[in-house]
Amino acid sequence: MSASPRSSGAQLLEVDSVSFHTGGAALLDTIGFSLQPGELTLLLGPNGAGKSTLLRLLAREQAPSAGEIRLLGRPLSEWRAAELAGRRAVMPQDCPLTFPFTASEVVALGLPPPLPSRVGRTVVQELLEWLEVVHLAQRSYPSLSGGEQQRVQLARVLAQIWRSPGPRLLLLDEATSALDPAHQYRIMAMLRTLARQAEIGVIAACHDLPLAASFASRVLLLRDGRLLADGAPGQVLSRENLAGVYDLDAEVHSGDRPRIHIAGCLRPVPDLPGSLRTDC
Repeated sequence: MSASPRSSGAQLLEVDSVSFHTGGAALLDTIGFSLQPGELTLLLGPNGAGKSTLLRLLAREQAPSAGEIRLLGRPLSEWRAAELAGRRAVMPQDCPLTFPFTASEVVALGLPPPLPSRVGRTVVQELLEWLEVVHLAQRSYPSLSGGEQQRVQLARVLAQIWRSPGPRLLLLDEATSALDPAHQYRIMAMLRTLARQAEIGVIAACHDLPLAASFASRVLLLRDGRLLADGAPGQVLSRENLAGVYDLDAEVHSGDRPRIHIAGCLRPVPDLPGSLRTDC
């Protein structure tokens, strides 16, 4: 039997020289970092950089081709499924659900067994209220807007670890992509509060650079499966890094919380094919 999380003195998460190959392609190449409870870490990088692949490895949906991932000092591969479910929760990019469940019933799907029904109802109510979707509790889930569904799904994912004691890991893949700007900023602020006050380490893939600059305690910048930069937003989100990783022409006002103004793309826009042009 392994030591308890509190007695082990281990970091919450350690990613040690992790690579992942499939079909002859290296989707991740020698990634390494660690995470402490209380950190809100955002994964940034262009499409195909490896963000979702990394999250799948951290969720143990796939195994690394090389290297090792440790949760609370113990190899991720050695955790029993039920045990792991109480320590880490995962929200993928897409959570398709077409059954006519109510929003409240969808959140309840995330509850771990064998929570007593009274405790389970309390957890569902707490999450609906905290994520400000309690007014949707009896609405049919398929009738909700994309942003409303996303907040309900976040509540479902949090239900899995809401009452678990000790350090926990929350993995989110573009969990704010369907939200309007106000809700994006509000949810990210709530995730920062959750991380700081509840012994939870959060790793979230994101495409919104100003959002990352405003809320991340740490940024991991990926491109082509490699980790190019790891540090505070003010260190990572430089004009040079944004140009090198995204081909963006950006003006960055430096500081602990940098302000980013994107002027455009450094690569020229291709001309239309001649068959579609009317100015020839």
